[in-house]
Amino acid sequence: MPGSLDVADIFQLCPANADPFKWAEEHLRAITDKAFPTLVPARLLDGACHWLYEGRCLVHENAPYGCAFFDTHMSPAESDKRSAATIQARQEDARNNGIYHRIWVHLCRLGLTAPSGDRTALGEEFARLRSLRT
Repeated sequence: MPGSLDVADIFQLCPANADPFKWAEEHLRAITDKAFPTLVPARLLDGACHWLYEGRCLVHENAPYGCAFFDTHMSPAESDKRSAATIQARQEDARNNGIYHRIWVHLCRLGLTAPSGDRTALGEEFARLRSLRT
């Protein structure tokens, strides 16, 4: 399940010579069921991140914040702390009509949205799979 992007991820992932709005149309989707703007990588039909190719992340060296700084071994407290930091950055960007917010609005207007991922179910599935290995 693709992780959400932080404001800084736009500048790391979008090529310098690209139009960030056109780039986002191909690579990102807007999540609309949260109280703050959220962008995620586009997903394939099976729900996997579109940057996942033959089991490898094509943008690993510039992995989005939600991929690079979260994992299933993290405590809920640590996950909440890390989430709060990026949510605050996205809220501030929205107040300032920054590029993250403008891309989110652009994708929403085009209908390029995605549902939120069910991280609780994903965590439960990982726990179930780990228990099968022991």
